[in-house]
Amino acid sequence: IRTPLNGVLGLARMLAEIDLDPIQKAYVEDIVLSGDILLDLIGDVLDLSKIEAQNMKLAPAVVSLTNLVASIVKLFRGQAEERATTLSYRIEAGVPETVLVDGVRLRQILANLVGNAVKFTREGEVEIRVASKGERVVFEVRDTGIGIASNRLETIFDRFQQAEEIGHDGTGLGLTIARALAQLKGGDIAVESELGCGSTFRVSLPLKPVAEAPPTPNPSASLRFDGRRILLVDDNRVNMLVSSHALRKFGCEVVYAEDGRRALDILEGDRFDLILMDVRMPIMNGLDATQEIRRRESGSRRTPIVALTAGALVQEQDECFEAGMDDFATKPVTFEAIRDVLARWLCETPFSAKAI
Repeated sequence: IRTPLNGVLGLARMLAEIDLDPIQKAYVEDIVLSGDILLDLIGDVLDLSKIEAQNMKLAPAVVSLTNLVASIVKLFRGQAEERATTLSYRIEAGVPETVLVDGVRLRQILANLVGNAVKFTREGEVEIRVASKGERVVFEVRDTGIGIASNRLETIFDRFQQAEEIGHDGTGLGLTIARALAQLKGGDIAVESELGCGSTFRVSLPLKPVAEAPPTPNPSASLRFDGRRILLVDDNRVNMLVSSHALRKFGCEVVYAEDGRRALDILEGDRFDLILMDVRMPIMNGLDATQEIRRRESGSRRTPIVALTAGALVQEQDECFEAGMDDFATKPVTFEAIRDVLARWLCETPFSAKAI
């Protein structure tokens, strides 16, 4: 599903860069929005699969709680305003400014809760409160929405309950995943609610305060990689078109190969700063091609190889690293993902020269 979705979203975003009239622009925005929703649904199913298979790996980092909560409020403020609902947050005294946590997963937990609160609140209030309780940080998402009947509170975190009982737009997995992620972090989620009076979801997590990390450069769309040579290996014409469009916007020179065997032929007489390698291709797949590239490189310069993969499971990612790949980007590969890959691997001195 991710491969055709990559093409749909990529081409739609390319269309959005063209000078369109207002109606055409609205149509394209709706295509992108619908594609993003579908991507979220796929993500929910894959996340639950990873959690149940115990393949979900956390990546702790230094995170500013204030910045994280503020970003979630910003994300949902437009939806709240459409429903005449006030969305705000409050950080209590004593809450550490920075903690060690997987920020992506914490954001996912809170976004699920805030998204639900906004969805079921009209002409009311939604507030995120953050407080410190001993060695734990407690996040409360309170709303004045429709509330939950008492006979549903025990099953609200069961999979598909929202979708089946409320007609919720989604997989019905959001709360299931939120609780599973909280428990994976050594915490839990509780809920208090009264039908017609609103709900409070409370997330308690053991978060360790840490010193604030020094600022790091933030890659932006203004980054340029003029003259950097990229070998793009992908058998899907649409995906190749989308990826090459993003690469050229950063000033890269792009050479194409439709499968691993063709990539090896090109590398016989040419060298590159970076190789973007699709994993599943006919004739020769990306894993076999990477192993052969590494064999040929023995004792010489190693070219970074980044996997382009529709697989989001840890096992599939491990296979890429075992084959000799250095990094991976999960499809659909966005403009931002291309930017981040280039920033990680092309910030040093470029090779940028053909072999003689």
